[in-house]
Amino acid sequence: MNVLNCLKQPRNLMTALELWSVDQRPVFIVGIPRSGTTRLSNIIGRSPEFIRDRGDVVETDLVSRLQDFSQWEKFGPLVRFIGGTHGARKILDQVVHTLREVPIERRRKAYVQAYFFTMHELCKPQRAVEKTPLHVYASDFLWSCFPKAKFICSYREPCDVYASMRRRRETEVRNRRAPDAWLSQGPEDFAKFYRDILRQFSILKHKIPDHVVPFSYKEFVSDPEFYLRGIFESIDAKFSTAALTDPHFEEGNVSDPLLYQPVRNYGQDWREYLSEDEASTIDQMTASDRDFMDEWFAKFHVDGNGDD
Repeated sequence: MNVLNCLKQPRNLMTALELWSVDQRPVFIVGIPRSGTTRLSNIIGRSPEFIRDRGDVVETDLVSRLQDFSQWEKFGPLVRFIGGTHGARKILDQVVHTLREVPIERRRKAYVQAYFFTMHELCKPQRAVEKTPLHVYASDFLWSCFPKAKFICSYREPCDVYASMRRRRETEVRNRRAPDAWLSQGPEDFAKFYRDILRQFSILKHKIPDHVVPFSYKEFVSDPEFYLRGIFESIDAKFSTAALTDPHFEEGNVSDPLLYQPVRNYGQDWREYLSEDEASTIDQMTASDRDFMDEWFAKFHVDGNGDD
């Protein structure tokens, strides 16, 4: 069944979207913010299978937008990801209209599939990569939309993440921008936020072990090319060294200038932004969950997929 030929028939449309989606192999980058997710998505997005004719691999926050998906044009990242509204209105607006009487739980899945179908139609990649760190909480739902999807679970040591958040907040204030609220979390709230994400990693590893890949920021910046070759093998993709140096779509971003600098360890020390007491609080509150990550990485290096 051809999706474009079924746009005005609810049952046929949902069936066509399911049949199209079952063979798609998107890569979703999820996990801890400030852990290399943007840089990784850019590198994957510039690799042969993922290169597109238009659009940027921006953070879509798609799942949280599904309740108001009829207003998709109002959400800038959703529009940027598919390369603008030209050609997209014809598909997505018709999907919204056709499915308006379908129960919301079924509609949500069809919206996700239709959105990615539209991106493929307009941007022409062989495969899709999408980066929204907090989609870690919706990964099982996204997997139900795309049974062959892979999820890269991005990880970084907590004090380094918290220091990066504070550094980003300082930069935003210096540039006279209002920092996002999550950048202003206190140490305890941050530790809970961080710990919850690691626990979600554990759930995903046990629910869909063949579809999750752990990603270590520390190893990434230590030896980018070597480490990325392993990551690309895990997502069944061909690694291109050129993708490491290709221009970044956010070049000139004053908030995160390292996004378009060579990938390496710049020696930034969390002690510049955290007190020893704050670091101790974060370490103590996340210790047991970080043990799980150590075990996962060790297992992953042994057998290549982390299966039990």
